[in-house]
Amino acid sequence: MSKSVREKIKVIITIHVVPEKSNIAKEFLSKFEAAKEVYEVTGDYDFFAIAEFDSLSELSKTIEEMRSQQWILKTTTSIILTVVRGETNS
Repeated sequence: MSKSVREKIKVIITIHVVPEKSNIAKEFLSKFEAAKEVYEVTGDYDFFAIAEFDSLSELSKTIEEMRSQQWILKTTTSIILTVVRGETNS
């Protein structure tokens, strides 16, 4: 008898923050439990987070928590559909 293993929902979250609050953002994102990786980047956004969730409701709750932070100006979340190249079993 085999149990069905449910795949986690993997996402990329881009985060734009108030420039003067970059250090607060780093501290907050370093404690972001669902995040497997967090990067400070150049360009239109300030941080990229690669995260995994067990459900869409868990994802939604996390995004709402992030958006409640006054120093976060904008987030964009993309659900990963297929890994074309990269680690497939993280």
